[in-house]
Amino acid sequence: MINKVGWEKKKIEEICAVINGFAFDSASFSDIESGMPLIRIRDVVRGYTKTYFNGSYSENYIVKKGELLIGMDGEFNIGKWNSENALLNQRVCKLKIDSQFTTDKFIYYFMPKALKAIEDKTPFVTVKHISSKQICNIKINLPPLPIQQQIVSELDTLSDIISKKKQQLADLDILAQATFYELFGDPVSNEKGWKMKLIGEISSLKSGQFVKASDIQSQYFKGLYPCFGGNGLRGYTKSFTHNGEFVLIGRQGALCGNVKIAKDVFHATEHAVVCTPLKTYETIWFYYILKILNLNKYATGAAQPGLAVGKLEKIEIPFSPILLQRKFARQIESIEEQKELINKSIVEVQHLFDYTMDRYFN
Repeated sequence: MINKVGWEKKKIEEICAVINGFAFDSASFSDIESGMPLIRIRDVVRGYTKTYFNGSYSENYIVKKGELLIGMDGEFNIGKWNSENALLNQRVCKLKIDSQFTTDKFIYYFMPKALKAIEDKTPFVTVKHISSKQICNIKINLPPLPIQQQIVSELDTLSDIISKKKQQLADLDILAQATFYELFGDPVSNEKGWKMKLIGEISSLKSGQFVKASDIQSQYFKGLYPCFGGNGLRGYTKSFTHNGEFVLIGRQGALCGNVKIAKDVFHATEHAVVCTPLKTYETIWFYYILKILNLNKYATGAAQPGLAVGKLEKIEIPFSPILLQRKFARQIESIEEQKELINKSIVEVQHLFDYTMDRYFN
């Protein structure tokens, strides 16, 4: 047990100023790099924007690099702004931390669980909403600043390990993609002239099944199965929907269009599209071709970006010969084995990270 003598319970509004964004005129939005960068909900997680505002604005709505942001529609996320100064659009708020009580890093680690608790209790109609009042009323148990710094240091260490391992995965992905291009050429231009097929012709696309958030465990225990949502592994649950090897496409949220491979017995939620072959193909080939296509560009919706299954089915891809697909699968077998080992290691460190978070923040 953690000795919490000297810890103070406070509301977020007592230690942070919660500053709402402004409803800037969308007629002055542009995707051309001119004017002032504008932060929309989809930009909170990724830390950069591709939207620019050409109009007048108040200095009150400027966000500086390193400041904390919360997306207030769809999935309630906290993010750290990693780019140049930008404007704060509506339905995004920023937190201005009072340094006599806490630090940005401590709040950054604390908030995801608090926001998730609100999200789980929020009725779902079309898009979930959180208000600045709800954020202000979040209660936090604050230790003295030196202990906060120790907690942050511990979580930073684990977070850095996870980040480095994810970078290793990214490097291996680059190597595998280079092998893909060598065999198949660029799938966007179809430079090798393969026969084009609709995704819906070669694979059945179907969303998974809803599972209550309270039924998803953060840690694995015997009798549970991996549960995949729109952004990958969500946790573990007693139920399962599939058994085999499938490509999954995230269909909702800022990161929709991301592609994963799920193997063996698992549960896919309604936010993951499961691709079941209608024609014979190598799963790993299909995974890389969808990854290279960057499906996120087909997303619609500002508050809660999403991918329609019907739209995905109509995307054309070059369908290369199965023998060449199998050659690709053999060539990158060792790469995939390395990735699997790294993924298992990430899961182990993530469990330790989650356990540490529970000790300090639950």
